Amino acid sequence: MGKKRIIKKYEQLAQEVLNLIQERYPDGYEDKLISFQSPSGELELALPLETDEVSYLIKMPKNNLPAQEEEDDTITGEDLGGFESLEAAENIADED
Repeated sequence: MGKKRIIKKYEQLAQEVLNLIQERYPDGYEDKLISFQSPSGELELALPLETDEVSYLIKMPKNNLPAQEEEDDTITGEDLGGFESLEAAENIADED
């Protein structure tokens, strides 16, 4: 059986996952963000993060995102490499 795949908002992460992000990206993660189009057509940015048990796709808050360059680097669902069958965490809520 493969790893569990979870999409989770940054604001809802457990402290241990936040610590893992700081450990893995001590100099920042801005160049590791991927962009994709949500089902509602909005551009979303997320940080992929792997642990031994879980593959996370962490949705970043729109108000804290770095300025995006003009080039279009949008990733479609086909480009997510196995994330097309992600399950949402139980406590996720899309409140913007």
